[in-house]
Order: sequence, then C-alpha cells, then structure tokens
Amino acid sequence: MRLFLKIITIIGFLFVISCSSDDDSNTNRMAGSDNQTPANLPQGNNPRLNLRITGDSANELLSDRVYRSLTIEFVGVEGTQASQQAIDSLTNFINRRCNKPDGIKFVNRTIATPDDDDDVYTIQEIAQLENQNRTAFSNGSDIAVYIFFADRENENSTETEVVLGTAYRNTSIVIYDATLRRLTQRANDAFPKVKAATLIHEFCHILGLVNIGTPMVEDHEAFEENSAGDRVGGHCNVPGCLMAAQANFRRNIFGQVEIDALDPLCIQDLQANGGK
Repeated sequence: MRLFLKIITIIGFLFVISCSSDDDSNTNRMAGSDNQTPANLPQGNNPRLNLRITGDSANELLSDRVYRSLTIEFVGVEGTQASQQAIDSLTNFINRRCNKPDGIKFVNRTIATPDDDDDVYTIQEIAQLENQNRTAFSNGSDIAVYIFFADRENENSTETEVVLGTAYRNTSIVIYDATLRRLTQRANDAFPKVKAATLIHEFCHILGLVNIGTPMVEDHEAFEENSAGDRVGGHCNVPGCLMAAQANFRRNIFGQVEIDALDPLCIQDLQANGGK
C-alpha cells in the first residue's frame, strides 16, 4: 500500500493518510522467475506455488476447496517483529473472512539485519530476502503466507510520500515497520492500530481486492494514475472502506484511534470467491 501523506492531526479526533495504488500496481505484482527458487524450500515442494503474482491465490486463501489450513510466517529483524496486537487483529479478520476449518498456525522468526550499507529497500531486495529466509511454503492442504516487517523504508518513500506496505506475490507481503514508526512518533498509541490496518489492507490484496484476483460482484474499483502515467486500479471507490484510496484513522470521543473496515461491496466480493 503506497500512502501519500496529506495531513496528520495528532491532537484532536482525526488524522488522514491518503493512499495511492502505485505500489499495488501490476509492476509490483511480481512472479518469481526460475532462478528464484527459495533457499529453504523442502525437497518435493513445488516452488511455483508461492511465486505467482498478487491475487493468484485469492480463492485458495478464501475457500477450503484446495487448502483447509493456513500458516503465516512473520519475519522481522530485532525491533520489527509482529506485535501480538497485529497477530490478533489479522487472526480475527481471517476467521471472519476465510474458510480454513483446520485452523491458522503462526511462525514468528527474527533474522539478522542485512549486512550492507543501504538505508532503504527496493522491492527486488525484499523479494531476495524472502528467497533467502522464507521457511513456510504451501504444501498438501496447507497454504502458507510470508510477511516481512522491514527495518528500513521503501526506496520510493519521501517526507511527503510514503510506502507503508506492498503485497508483491500471491502469498508475500512486506510491511515497512520503520516508516510506520516515523509517521506515528508523535502519537505512539496510534502505531499498533495503523500497523494492523496496513497489515489487513495488504492481506486483502492477496485475497484479490480490489479486482486483482477476486472478481467484483458490483463495480466499485477506483482508478488512479501512477508515477509512470499508467491508469491502475486495485482499490475501492467507496469512501470509508479499508480498501479505499484514502485511509482514515480517527480518534473517538474517548481518544482511541479507530480504523476503517471493509465496506459491503468488498465483503460481497470475498464471499462470492469462496470466503465468508
């Protein structure tokens, strides 16, 4: 999810981050090539199962037609691991929307920071880290998802335009933890909610929303022009939806941060493609 920071009002009831689809465009729905076979792939596993483009596994994740269980591998470096709140939020979401009768399993791992002088990641470097470190792969009746919490920002992030996360393969997601912390440093209580919202937003992309693997029942896809001048979709045109091109984080009367949820049209799409 590429986010363009318009205004953040920390004191009060609202801060708004508007979201563009640049990092959800087809240029980042990358499939793996034959020379990208993961280093830790068990013998006999089909490497192509987890090296397809974003949205290709939407029905497999939503339904129990092929896979009856789900394994999610969280990988981070020291200080960027998956928080319990993020895990709980994603678990609740999956249980509400996906048919996995044999349950969800989590693998939470920490790796060393890459030994280089870079202070940003390209999406190609993120994919290479996955190839080197991923240990959970789809096999039998279990589908596996890999989620990396990055300790650096995306190469395209600036002071006014930031990338918070990208769903870059059919079962692969990166969340830019360092960027999330920078954006919420003046409101630390907002960090867990913004992190959870970003995680669920990106997970919805691998579930095929919007119209990138899960067909629309009714037309509600939003289109924008990316940095290359191409017209790209992948988001919802319903205001207030978690998959809309603008994400809103509000403070309620008790001062708690609230995030958007999926609107009925997005939910309808997921249900029509095997989900709940």
